[in-house]
Amino acid sequence: MIKGAIAGMPAEQQQVKTFANNVSPAEAAAILGLKHAGTLANWRHQGKGPPYIKLSYRKVVYDPIDLWKWLDSQRIIPGPS
Repeated sequence: MIKGAIAGMPAEQQQVKTFANNVSPAEAAAILGLKHAGTLANWRHQGKGPPYIKLSYRKVVYDPIDLWKWLDSQRIIPGPS
């Protein structure tokens, strides 16, 4: 297993986890297609949205893998009519 890899993550997605991989709320908003990073702040306050890492009182970052997983979990596949 790769040092720092996440147990249970498919081999093709495993990577060494470092804080350098994390993105700011503004970058996370862009990845998710949101107009404002403030939306993420609102979601954090409401206990919604993608997982985040709180490094200090004011510093929040997002793991891009978590963003993609969360975005995929929001997928709605319509059933037959």
